[in-house]
Amino acid sequence: MKPDSKKVTEFRVAHEGTDLFVIKEALAIPPAYFALIDEMMTAAFNPKHQTNIRGDLPPFGEKKMLFLGDQAQFPPTGGPAVYDDGRTVCNSLKTKREAK
Repeated sequence: MKPDSKKVTEFRVAHEGTDLFVIKEALAIPPAYFALIDEMMTAAFNPKHQTNIRGDLPPFGEKKMLFLGDQAQFPPTGGPAVYDDGRTVCNSLKTKREAK
């Protein structure tokens, strides 16, 4: 994602005064979407990819993030849950096969 693209520029202008981003129902979001959010926010708020004191690229363009969610809810559609270690799908498929 290019920092000078129209989409990134519009996002930066609309949110430049925001100190804290709150993502509700974060556990219902597939992990790939978090990567896209990180890419967009880094392009908007840290376009030169400046690293922190440890030499790491700060996630989410160095903005503060608060993720809220309920692990007891249904998993996201279109992808695995953030908290899924892969056993949930395997176990449910095994149970379905055994039930037949």
